[in-house]
Amino acid sequence: FQVKYILISISKIKKGRVPYVSIITWLHISDLHICGPITGWDANRILGSLKDDFKKLQEEHRLCPDLIFVTGDIAYGEIPGYPIIEQFQEAGELLKEIRESFSPSIPVDHVFIVPGNHDVNRNSVTPDQTYWLEQQTDLTRIFDLIRSHNIQWRRYMERLEEYCNFLNKFGYTHLLGNAHYM
Repeated sequence: FQVKYILISISKIKKGRVPYVSIITWLHISDLHICGPITGWDANRILGSLKDDFKKLQEEHRLCPDLIFVTGDIAYGEIPGYPIIEQFQEAGELLKEIRESFSPSIPVDHVFIVPGNHDVNRNSVTPDQTYWLEQQTDLTRIFDLIRSHNIQWRRYMERLEEYCNFLNKFGYTHLLGNAHYM
């Protein structure tokens, strides 16, 4: 997976005062592909190194992220004998360890997670859904489906049920704001 540490400087103006600069830092994590039977040994080694790096960044450079962004592919994906819900359990524990490796810990509501294609329960995808999507040549029909909130759209969203359960279980409820889309 990839870890990026980025410093962003943002100017803010407060009611007629001279602009000041504040620093917002964030940690960007992508493509974890967590799955004990497939990546377990590697993930444990990487987590240890990550925690050491985070501690060093804090001690030597006073860097502690204000926000954490996790972009896609938290889970490895549905595999025989190791359902995606168990992978999300591992992911939740890993993200908690990452948040708590900083002092002070990063609050849950400062973590933003976007699902990737591996975070979809492929067992919930039906052939007719795949066929319909493959036939679309104009994004307007897909956008119309999303805006409709109809039964067809709800069926598409079922594939993210385990992901939504993961968000709820580990306290990332701020990411579940609109039931029509998540």
